[in-house]
Amino acid sequence: MENFYFKDSYKAEIDCIESNIKLLDAMVNTQIKIEKQYNTHLHESLNLSYSYAQAKERDGWDYSSIDEYLQDLVEKFKAKEQAGEIQVHYQEDEEEGLSDTNESENPLSQEEQAALQKQQEQEREARRKEREK
Repeated sequence: MENFYFKDSYKAEIDCIESNIKLLDAMVNTQIKIEKQYNTHLHESLNLSYSYAQAKERDGWDYSSIDEYLQDLVEKFKAKEQAGEIQVHYQEDEEEGLSDTNESENPLSQEEQAALQKQQEQEREARRKEREK
């Protein structure tokens, strides 16, 4: 009778070890599947970013469109504010009211600022024409 006890005990131990092996195998396979999905997603993201960077390198960088985009965005917000679709809250500066710029900190006069801005626009236009050639 003791022989059956040891035989059953070893069989139960073997079954337990086999179950643990199957569980660990399933865990490893699941982890591999998750890592493959992550690597695929990462690879696709990198390919997309590289293609954008290569297109910008090929076509040239255009910073003037950023200024236009920001100006359009400001105009859209102002239009929505005037239409009553959104409510904009301005934070008042203690000394200067709503002004974000302090004129005493800006050493250029308005005429000089306008001339500087015009010169920068001309330089952007020249760079854009050079890239188009």
